[in-house]
Amino acid sequence: MKQQILVIGAGFGGVWSALSAARLLDQHDRNDVQITVLAPQAELRIRPRFYE
Repeated sequence: MKQQILVIGAGFGGVWSALSAARLLDQHDRNDVQITVLAPQAELRIRPRFYE
């Protein structure tokens, strides 16, 4: 049975978490885990804050 990881939110933290989990799973040769990122929009927007 395939295990699933659900990441809710595709902001910086959500995408970083999903990528980190994917990297760890790849290092341990785990092909039985599926990672899903759930977000209201299919895009990542990063708004950097440039402080004056």
